[in-house]
Amino acid sequence: MDLLSSLSQFIPLGLIIIMFGMGLSLTVADFKRVITLPTASLAGLGGQMIALPLIGWLTAILFQLEGQTAVGVIILVCCAGGATSNLFSYLAKADTALSVTLTAASSCITIVTLPIIVNLALRHFMGTEAELSLPVGQTIKTLATMTVIPVIVGMILYARFPKQVAQLEPWVRKLSLLVLGLIVLPTLLNAPNTVAGHLTTLVPALFFLNIVSMLCGHVIAKALSLNRAQTGTLTIEVGVQNVVTAFFVAANLIGDASLSAPAAVYAIPMVLNVVLYILWARRAER
Repeated sequence: MDLLSSLSQFIPLGLIIIMFGMGLSLTVADFKRVITLPTASLAGLGGQMIALPLIGWLTAILFQLEGQTAVGVIILVCCAGGATSNLFSYLAKADTALSVTLTAASSCITIVTLPIIVNLALRHFMGTEAELSLPVGQTIKTLATMTVIPVIVGMILYARFPKQVAQLEPWVRKLSLLVLGLIVLPTLLNAPNTVAGHLTTLVPALFFLNIVSMLCGHVIAKALSLNRAQTGTLTIEVGVQNVVTAFFVAANLIGDASLSAPAAVYAIPMVLNVVLYILWARRAER
């Protein structure tokens, strides 16, 4: 358990290192394309903000989840993306600029949508409500510290020292893979404890949720004829949820830690399926 605690404390620093590494491969032109060609961005936000809550609701009903578990699933699907999805997009050689843009946009929109959707779920599944709101200042501060600032620093270095950065970037990518391993390790080591008591209900439901979410992102991208990199990003962005935010909402904002069980369990199918997707995507690119 000491090892797990130590690795968990490393995650914020690890994510900052990863986002810095992403910045080393990005230019202002990458973000301009996201804005001037907004189809992929709007499609990604639609998948995150509209399709995901619907898939979460369908999962809760289809698997006949009990009230608290169902609400926990809805909380989870309302917390899209995050720095982890940026890492996965980066490692899959998808459109990293699009991924970072979606993370920033969805984090801002979630401040408004999450309280509305979660309160609907509380009323429907548990017959209750909660005074629920995300702290705007803290959310913006966390977003800036974990994603925006490290990316900007990396981009500045790339713009000023392109030759040196071109030599450094492959090593940073390898470091990112190592960091990913350290982030994933606590989840995998703690998996037997996490899924205990959930093997017949929640685990199948969350595997279903993750696979359908990733397929949804992929189908949306294909329907709009997006390129390979954008398709990879939408597949990952719709399938990867911000489990840290889901924990915070359940335990801190609502004050019921039992609602965080789906977030804890979801980390397992999410990591396994996305890593398999990354391996497939990198193999298909060769």
